[in-house]
Amino acid sequence: MKDLNQATKIYRGGDHVCRCGCKGSYADRNMPKIFARRLKDMQALIAMGAEIDEEDNYINISLENNKALTAYFD
Repeated sequence: MKDLNQATKIYRGGDHVCRCGCKGSYADRNMPKIFARRLKDMQALIAMGAEIDEEDNYINISLENNKALTAYFD
């Protein structure tokens, strides 16, 4: 699995939808508090055994209510 600490941005919002930002929001390293909170949430979910979808440039964790956390690697 990719190292989440290498992520460049993290999306929180609708799962199984486009990721243009209309159903969620992005945080990048220029938003350190929000980015750190989302990173910590993803790390905790993975530690608890959450199912992940890993592709070449992202890791996605589906949440309840058709929501997701997605870390992107540029």
